[in-house]
Formats: sequence, C-alpha cells, structure tokens
Amino acid sequence: MMKLIPRLSLLERVRLGLSESPVVVLLGARQVGKTTLAEQLIASWNGPATLFDLEAADSREALAARPETVLRDSEGLVVIDEVQRLPEIFATLRPICDDRRGKAMFLLLGSASLDMVRGISETLAGMLAHYHGQTWNASELARSMDASEKSTRHYRALLSGAFMVRVLPPWFQNAGKRLVKSPKVYLRDSGILHWLMGAPSVRELLVNPRCGASWEGFALEQALIAHGQREAYFYRTQRGAELDLMLLRKGRRWGFEFKFSDAPRTTKSMHIAMEDLKLERLWVVYPGAREYPLADSITALPLGRIHDISLAP
Repeated sequence: MMKLIPRLSLLERVRLGLSESPVVVLLGARQVGKTTLAEQLIASWNGPATLFDLEAADSREALAARPETVLRDSEGLVVIDEVQRLPEIFATLRPICDDRRGKAMFLLLGSASLDMVRGISETLAGMLAHYHGQTWNASELARSMDASEKSTRHYRALLSGAFMVRVLPPWFQNAGKRLVKSPKVYLRDSGILHWLMGAPSVRELLVNPRCGASWEGFALEQALIAHGQREAYFYRTQRGAELDLMLLRKGRRWGFEFKFSDAPRTTKSMHIAMEDLKLERLWVVYPGAREYPLADSITALPLGRIHDISLAP
C-alpha cells in the first residue's frame, strides 16, 4: 500500500487560515494534490469533518437541491471539493459565515476556472464598481450583497490591502461646516472597472453614465502617482460643495478637480472649496491639451501635464 507523504507546512497554512476566517479557498490546477491535502487535514482534524465532492453525483445533488439547509446545520470542518462546479454556493455561504452562531468552517477546493473567479469577484468587488467615486455607505452595500456591514468593511479592507481599491478619506477639520465624514471608494484599475461596468471598449465607455466617475478615478490615481499618496483627502459639505482631492504638503493645501470635459469652467463649488480650505491653488484636470487660467489661483490642466506642476509655495 502506497504511503502518502504528509505536507506538514501546507497543512499548517490551511489550519492557520481556518483559525482566522470561516472560509478558506484552495485553488490550483487539477491533479496537483488539493484533494489529498484535504483528506490529510480531515484525518488529523479534532472534531467532526464532512467532505462534499462535487464531481460525485450524490454530493452535487445534495448541495444543489437544498444548499442552505445542508450547510447551515453543519458542524466542524466542511470540505467542498471541485467547488467551481456549483458557483452559486458562494451566495449561500455568505450569510452562513456572517452568522456568529455557526458551528462550521469551510475549506473550498477548486480549479481556477472562470466560473470560480467570477463567483469570488462578484462577492468582493462586483458591487463596488457601481459605487466607484461615491462615498462609502456600508449599510446600503451590505443590503445589496445580502451580507453584514462588518463583512463589507472586511471585504473593503481586503481589496484595499490588495491595491485594488482606493479608500480616500474625507477632510473634516472645518468645525463651522456640516461635512461628509465617510470615505470615497475607487477601483484603482480602470480596466477592471470598465469590465465590471460592462463597458470593455472606448465606444461603450463613452455612452456609459459612469464615464465621468471612471475619469475621476483614473485622473486621481495619476495625481497621487505624481505627487504622493500621503495626506490625501476629499472635501464635501452636507450642502453639496466639494473638492475631489486635496493634498496637504508642509502645512499648505493644494486642490484638484477632475472633469471629463473638453473645456472645463469654474463652478460655485470650486470657489467655496477655495475659501473653505484656503487652497494655495486649484487645478481642474481634464482630457484636453491646453493649460489656461480659469480664475484667480484656478487653472485648467491637461492630465498629461500633471507631473509638471509644483506643490511648492
């Protein structure tokens, strides 16, 4: 009888993941040993353990017919192998894992197939595309995902730590104003954003109602690449006056507005921001080619020249 070599370091990493999260996903190509590793984990598990192999008809039918009932009543370790065969299982697992009364933890095994990647991306990022450039609303996002507010904050932290999402904090040190105090969120990769928006081509993007928000996020990233990410904020009052980006440098404040327009103009909101924040200068960044003054200390700036400006007094 062939004796299997125990993969002690891998087993320890899986155990560590399960101690930190109710769900661990183990991805890899077929026939690389994922199932064998799971079987070794089950054999050494101190407590009840259940294996669902979705390549087997009985396991697949049990979970496809009444997945919530089967999984919610589970205890101990639950291993679901070849999970990409039932991608809808992710929607079932979300509320189960959010319930602190749950007695199970889940190890999901699968090939990195399109179905599985789609399931995970919808859970973590696919709603966020609609909130790109907007202030964070945990309760609204939680309702749309059928998850808890705590889970949405956790997902946001994961995406931010993976450099997929930009969380831009508000500036709210003006005690005389009623200010928005929730951060704004942006998907940092414009290509991923456009795919999630259903606008993979320039033609489709230009007619998409979120085109302006896409430009704002892209231009924001370029400004932060050019001038640094530290002490970066947005500003918005409850009455609607706002500034897309303020950079604080050596006690001085510099403002940026991002406009998807051929010929941007000043607005009342810009003048309010200039006065409220005591900005040294405000640049209105747009996709044109000419730099020109709009008002005192307010300048229209082509995005291609954003590296050329100086934030020195």
